Amino acid sequence: MNRRRASVVAAALALAGCGEGGHEDLAAFVRAATPPSAGPGAAPAATAQAPFSYGAASLRDPFQAARPKPAGGDPGGAPPPPDPSRPKVPLERFTIGQLRMVGSLSRGGSAFALVQDATGRLHRVGRGDFLGTDFG
Repeated sequence: MNRRRASVVAAALALAGCGEGGHEDLAAFVRAATPPSAGPGAAPAATAQAPFSYGAASLRDPFQAARPKPAGGDPGGAPPPPDPSRPKVPLERFTIGQLRMVGSLSRGGSAFALVQDATGRLHRVGRGDFLGTDFG
């Protein structure tokens, strides 16, 4: 029981040292280090800003993939009109849905595609060849 009383007395003495007295030097330092306030009505004057005009609305969104440039015709314009007097190639007898790409080839820097038609025949097509019933 004596140990218990001794610990209670020690705790009371330790807490008694945490009173308000003895901090005059700290309060004087804080008063000296804190600049005097100018009061609540002395806010800095706001400066007028020039209006901003956003001019990038017509530009491409940088977070979207770039559109490929058309292979023929005027870039940014309409493609050239179809030539009705041009002789039709065999792959123009089939709709695009009836054609299936089954492979690709390259020779001498030129790329070709292997296209299978509805009858099962394979055709080698390259850039500029016509496919499908809607004027190739």
